[in-house]
Amino acid sequence: MTAAGTAASTESVNGTVPMRDGTYLIGRTRRRSGVTGCFVIDNPTVSERHAELIVLDGTCHLSDLDSHNGTWRVRSGGDRRISAGYVRPDERLRFGVVECSLEELFSGRQLAQR
Repeated sequence: MTAAGTAASTESVNGTVPMRDGTYLIGRTRRRSGVTGCFVIDNPTVSERHAELIVLDGTCHLSDLDSHNGTWRVRSGGDRRISAGYVRPDERLRFGVVECSLEELFSGRQLAQR
C-alpha cells in the first residue's frame, strides 16, 4: 500500500497523523489524474478505482465508486455498506476484504485482511 500526494493545508488526526485537504482515490490503481493523491491497496477484492475520499478542514467524506466488493463500515452488530457519507478518521472501514481506518491509510501502516 502506498500513499502519494501533496496539498496546501495539513490537519492532524488525534495529533499524530497528518491528513491533507484534497481528493484521494482508494483502489488498486496508481493512476491519479484529477486527484490530490491515491492510496493503493494491492488486493484482488479491491477494485482499481474502489472509493473516493474528500478531506476538507479535517472532515472526511467517503464515496464508493461502484466497486465490485463494496465499501463498508465495520460494526460489531454487522458491517454496513457505504455508498457515500461522512466518516471519522479513526472509524474501522473495509474495502473488499481489507480492513483499516483512514488514519492507517494516511500513516502507511500495513493493512489487515479478513
